[in-house]
Amino acid sequence: MKNHAKEKGITSLIILGTVVLFLFSIGIFASAIAYFNTGAVKADILMESEKGISDHTPKFVWIENGNEGREMEEYAKKRISTDYANAWYYQNIAHNNILAENAEMFWVNNKIKKLNEWNNQLNNDNKIIERTDIEHHIDFHVYSLDGQIVNFTDSVGLIVEKIKDKNNNLIHQRSYNLIQDVVMIYQDDNWHIKQLVVRKTAPTIEKISKSKKLIKVLSNGNFIQKEKEFTVKGFNYYPQHSPWNMWSNFSIDTIRKDFKTIQSLKCNTIRIFVPYHEMGKGHVNQKYLNQLEQLIDIAAEENLYVIPTLFDFVNNYRLSNWAASDRYLETILSQFKNKENILAWDIKNEADLDFKNHKKDEVITWLTFILERAKLYNPNQLYTIGWSQPEVAHLFQNEVDFISFHYYKSPNLFQNDVNLLKEKINAKPLMLSEYGKSSFASFWFPFSQSEKEQSKYYQDMFELLNQNNFS
Repeated sequence: MKNHAKEKGITSLIILGTVVLFLFSIGIFASAIAYFNTGAVKADILMESEKGISDHTPKFVWIENGNEGREMEEYAKKRISTDYANAWYYQNIAHNNILAENAEMFWVNNKIKKLNEWNNQLNNDNKIIERTDIEHHIDFHVYSLDGQIVNFTDSVGLIVEKIKDKNNNLIHQRSYNLIQDVVMIYQDDNWHIKQLVVRKTAPTIEKISKSKKLIKVLSNGNFIQKEKEFTVKGFNYYPQHSPWNMWSNFSIDTIRKDFKTIQSLKCNTIRIFVPYHEMGKGHVNQKYLNQLEQLIDIAAEENLYVIPTLFDFVNNYRLSNWAASDRYLETILSQFKNKENILAWDIKNEADLDFKNHKKDEVITWLTFILERAKLYNPNQLYTIGWSQPEVAHLFQNEVDFISFHYYKSPNLFQNDVNLLKEKINAKPLMLSEYGKSSFASFWFPFSQSEKEQSKYYQDMFELLNQNNFS
């Protein structure tokens, strides 16, 4: 009896422990869902402040026109650029009282007072002003002999500003540049803005880069390079044994072997994913950048074109992330702008899935900005956006070179959905860049497809794609 009671007690403890663990897991899961459903907009403000400093990476161009005093060392330029960018970050978010408290690290006291006055005025007007700086052109004049004072003129090449109401609804957006004279002093291990005088503000003049496309897309959906016309046939590529961590578990041997297999199947294109966070956001990891180049070069050896998909898993479309997005974009596009086997750049995978949790206007304005900057940094290659469904694939039809979308619905619905899309567009070439039936099965996802079901699905889809001259 005693042993039986003891066993019952142990069994009860196990059941209780299992219930507690289950409830705890549900709680964690619910918290995660709630977090992502808010788009992390209401993230802890102080954490956002600390993260924001390192994430705020505007472009700096130093102009050498001669200066008074000592010659400026490269490390000094880098430190001044960093602290000046941080000062701008706190100025940009000065509409938030909590965040403004840390501005003393990069502004002298009288300037912080003005930031708080501006802050109070915005609160009285029931308005929110979001602003970010994208690039600075620094022409420095004086660098003191003791290395404690610097004076320069900053021609701020691009500032983007959004005016919103208290409910976070967009009222107005504008882009502009300004010229200002700046004095910074070095104290308490940081450079602080001592004096700032704005000389001129003006609307941004759109920069247009001359383009000479390495590859062109034809109205029939085919592509042409050096007078050779071809139809795209390919795969979305992940290495089998490291699909979600390809870059941290990079294997040249695996990639080379896989590309030979793809080429042997008479395919000519792969689509890959370049994760935003894993790549380092605004501070792109040089190791991963080199690996991306190796992958593109191995593809060229196997006569494969590549469609790199940028900004994979980006989860912040707010202005505070635009400078980092711009640095990530410039770093990657500048390095690969002359690669002849890059078929196109897919700006963002399934951006429309973020319309709900991040607000549609936030995503749309970010995409507009990214496409404009991409064409500035690399005008000679093609651009598209991989939408999750044909219903929204007409968006940006005038800004992309061809329309790309995904399809995971029944093949019976495909023809009608494509016809509806064609009614919305002006004869723009179409590419179906993702489709399929999942074979994945688990306790949580029990409804996998058998090989027979998958085979039937692909046969039906191949017929439809051939009928519609799809890539």
